[in-house]
Amino acid sequence: MYNIIQKQAVYYPAQDKPVIVRYSLFGLINRVCINVMYKDNPQPDDTLHSHPSNFLSIILWGKYKEDRLKDGKIVTKIYSPLSVNRMKYNELHKFDLVSDKVITLFFRSSPKRNYATWYNKEWGELHEVKFWIKKKFTKQEIRSIFNSLHNDT
Repeated sequence: MYNIIQKQAVYYPAQDKPVIVRYSLFGLINRVCINVMYKDNPQPDDTLHSHPSNFLSIILWGKYKEDRLKDGKIVTKIYSPLSVNRMKYNELHKFDLVSDKVITLFFRSSPKRNYATWYNKEWGELHEVKFWIKKKFTKQEIRSIFNSLHNDT
C-alpha cells in the first residue's frame, strides 16, 4: 500500500537525533514538504553546509537565525513567519533556531549534484553523499509529533 504521508528524518554528521523531520503528501518529499525543526537538536557549532538542490523555504511558525557565507564573509539574517528564504545549491549556510520549534514549507528544485558540502575550520570541506537519511517512525512517535504541533497552535 502506498503511504499518503511520507516521513523523513534529517541527521547531521555525528548526531544521533534528527535535526529536521519532514512530512509530505503523495510521494512529493523530494520536491515539496513541511519541515519541522527543533531547538534541542542543534547543528554542529561553526559548521556550514550546502544542499544538493536549490530551495525556497517559507517560514510558517517560529523564527530562526541564518548565517550565510557571501563573498568570504558571514551574513546573518533572522527569518520569521511568512519570511521567504531562497538558497542556491552551492551556497554555504547554517541556522540556529530562535524559537523552540520552527515549521517551514520547503520547495526543492531538481538536484544539481548528489551530495551536500559541510565546512568548518577543523574539517575543511567534506562532501556527504548520504545527507538525507530516511527513517520510519512508529505510529506513537508520529502521534506525539502531531500532538506537539497541535499544542503549539
